[in-house]
Amino acid sequence: MLKSQDVSSAAAGMVADLRLRYVREPAFLLLLTAVATVCFAAVSGLSGHYHRHQKSLGAYWFKRGEVGLKQQRYEQAVSEFQLALQYAPANYAYQFHLAEALVGQHRLDEASTYLLSLWERQPENGHVNLELARIAVRQGDSRQAQRYYHNAIYATWPTGQEAARRRTRLELIGYLLKRNLMAEARSELIALEANLGDDPPVRAEVGSLFMQAGDYTDALAAFRASLRSLSSNSSAWAGAGRAALQLGRYRQAQHYLHVAVRSGSKDPDTTSQLEIAEWAGRLDPFQPRISDEQRSRMVMEAFQIAGARLEACAGSADGMPAALAQPNAAWTAMKRELTKRRLIRDADLAETVMDLIFQIQRLSAPCAAPGAADKALLLIGRMHESG
Repeated sequence: MLKSQDVSSAAAGMVADLRLRYVREPAFLLLLTAVATVCFAAVSGLSGHYHRHQKSLGAYWFKRGEVGLKQQRYEQAVSEFQLALQYAPANYAYQFHLAEALVGQHRLDEASTYLLSLWERQPENGHVNLELARIAVRQGDSRQAQRYYHNAIYATWPTGQEAARRRTRLELIGYLLKRNLMAEARSELIALEANLGDDPPVRAEVGSLFMQAGDYTDALAAFRASLRSLSSNSSAWAGAGRAALQLGRYRQAQHYLHVAVRSGSKDPDTTSQLEIAEWAGRLDPFQPRISDEQRSRMVMEAFQIAGARLEACAGSADGMPAALAQPNAAWTAMKRELTKRRLIRDADLAETVMDLIFQIQRLSAPCAAPGAADKALLLIGRMHESG
């Protein structure tokens, strides 16, 4: 049996060992924790440095691509944007600018792939919708073009939303006019005009677009609205004059065109339009509130001008066109009996004579360039026949 003294000594040794272990193990754990923390910080630092380096490289190639895009060096821009995307594959701006550069290279299908992917991520993005609209225009897809233009008009724009929407709608209107989609163009113009505010140059631009769409009433209103805020704009005065002329408001047209000339308009078309307006007011027998005497005088003068056109055709290098043979014979026969007195007595005769005059003016266009009086008669004919 062990002696009690030995047992006591053994117990004391075990207690000492346990005390030493409890002292050493926390210190060891603390040491391990400190080492792990240092290693983690080092790895995090290296990882952060790597990601910052990647981001820096992506930004570097992106900036180079932007320069190439602005300078229309599209092939270079495509390569540089692709390099930027290698360092930031999901970057929205990098993908969008790459799509723009691809459009510049006429690689429309590839550009569409990027843009549609971006559209799925942000269907309300104005820039993306506008680029998709432009691609649809170049691909001849009118339905998709209008769809994306409308998306862009009502989309979210990062800055200057109203100005961006206005520019987009103006671009859509220009596209519709080129496609001869006049009803759609007029609808867009009306929507645009409702949100214009007081911007004289833009109102004048809208007036010009209404003119192209054949809506002379709204064109005149837009020009007049522009002039109320900026009366020194000679092009707006000229536009108002052209619109009033197309509406048969000859006195108004003459007034506006006179002011345009006095305001410094150097456009030769303004002077030409003024001359046409003066002749139209002098020759149009369908104007309201004129006497029978005035009407008969106008018809007789217009008849003589048509006769001069026939003579010009007969004396031209190619001679009188075959299509004018019958109107020429009718004019010659009518000349023998036509008088102011007969025109006053017979209200239907004036209509018959004017129909012949309009026919002569239309068919004589290939013979020689029409003068201001001839253009006035062509205008009167169009208005009378459309009315």
